[in-house]
Amino acid sequence: MAAWGYNVTKIKWNFQTVPLPNHGKLAWGHRGEALLNIMERIRSGKLRRREAYAEFFKARCKGNLPGLGPAFFTKLIFFLGPKHKCHIMDQYGYIMDQWTAKSTNLLFQPPVVKIVGSWVTPDNDEGVYEEFCERVEQIAKLLGCCGAEAERQLFSQRRPKPTHWRYYVQHIPTAPSAAKRVHCPIF
Repeated sequence: MAAWGYNVTKIKWNFQTVPLPNHGKLAWGHRGEALLNIMERIRSGKLRRREAYAEFFKARCKGNLPGLGPAFFTKLIFFLGPKHKCHIMDQYGYIMDQWTAKSTNLLFQPPVVKIVGSWVTPDNDEGVYEEFCERVEQIAKLLGCCGAEAERQLFSQRRPKPTHWRYYVQHIPTAPSAAKRVHCPIF
């Protein structure tokens, strides 16, 4: 783990603080090789965002990544991928969690990311992820900033006091969700 540096250590540490039963332990347990293999290829630049997401999606469909879904995969893609430089946005993946997904679904029609309650569902495939990333980049161009900053703005903050955008997204009775369903035998 030390060779991976701060980001992976922090992600692993977060597993231990998340109140969901055994999700991190399941993923890092006997199936950790599948996860580490994909992580290494992202880190070395061998996988772009779409291909990286597709690898995670396939591994999850095969049952090799129990307890992990798109919000976690996309954090790995974001933090392990190349350093963010504003002039070459299409290389970078962005975090597709409930806040960024709900935000893009509210800002663009039709919504692309399938969300149930406050969860980005695991049946969002690499095509959905690529379209989500392209939408983040469209927002970045409109705001005149890089994609990582646009993503941060979509995520917004919740502490100490939620921003106006977070409050708005949080209090929409039903944020739009895509209806697309991809076949994966474990869903």
